[in-house]
Amino acid sequence: MLVAQGVVDKQPCVQLSATKFIPESAWADLKSHEREFLRCYCAGASAHKAVLVGRSAGRATNMWVIPHDDEIVELAQRDGNPPPKLQWPEGVVYRHMTVPERDVVVYEPLDTAGGGAKLRITKAARTAVDIARLHGVPDAVAAMDGGFRGQSPVGEEMWREELSATIAGLRGKKGIGAAKEALELCSPLSESAFESYFRALLALRGIQVQEQMWIGRKYRVDFLWGKLIIEIDGYVKFEDKPHAEVLSQMRRENWLKEQGYEIIRLFPFEILRDAEGCIRRVLAKKAIADARGPVRVPATRHRP
Repeated sequence: MLVAQGVVDKQPCVQLSATKFIPESAWADLKSHEREFLRCYCAGASAHKAVLVGRSAGRATNMWVIPHDDEIVELAQRDGNPPPKLQWPEGVVYRHMTVPERDVVVYEPLDTAGGGAKLRITKAARTAVDIARLHGVPDAVAAMDGGFRGQSPVGEEMWREELSATIAGLRGKKGIGAAKEALELCSPLSESAFESYFRALLALRGIQVQEQMWIGRKYRVDFLWGKLIIEIDGYVKFEDKPHAEVLSQMRRENWLKEQGYEIIRLFPFEILRDAEGCIRRVLAKKAIADARGPVRVPATRHRP
């Protein structure tokens, strides 16, 4: 979709970096995460010596990244000395961190628009650890959990060991305590970035939930806290067959309530907009759940 600087006068374009442009019509059709990917890619491909780090490195390599309103492209010079702020492009920040070659993967530019250098991005484990250092535990738990997806048990253990080794290599660096905490909370059971994010928010407040529990043979729930079921839903499931999906969810919830459970359903935009409010709602629902009688069908880790 990107076009070269020499042809931007032929159609209205959005400038994404000093050398990268995209037609306005194409930009308007992109989803928000696709726009963020392009912003990160273009900034990284236009920076001849810098490395994409943190959330931007995650965006560029399809890691689980929680969207926030104040997103900026994060770069770092490998020697840790950023250029003067007056030289920073709009929407770009240079982080004060050293990035050794062992933590960097180098890619050839993906587009044919020209004017791009090699693309330097931190490796996945370093990216997840830096997300913890720069953006906190919940965002890092999402990034770390995403690294487990599609892995065999051996692969899951290797990912955990890689994270642990990366943390050890950054011992004493600012924010490394958040990375250690995120590593303790990460889990291979999570099925979405927002499940991971909200589970971490709950854990930081002392609320430990069980993940992916089966209730009967038909239904598996995202989180279970006592007799309270917590579901984290996106809108994808309602896009193609909204009526059928809504009816299916109603039947599911009715059956679970009949078995003695209380249910709360949270959407990602609610969590991003008011995380504390969502946690208060969970606590209120937990009180209702605790007042229920014994459940008829106990939950199990594995499908009955």
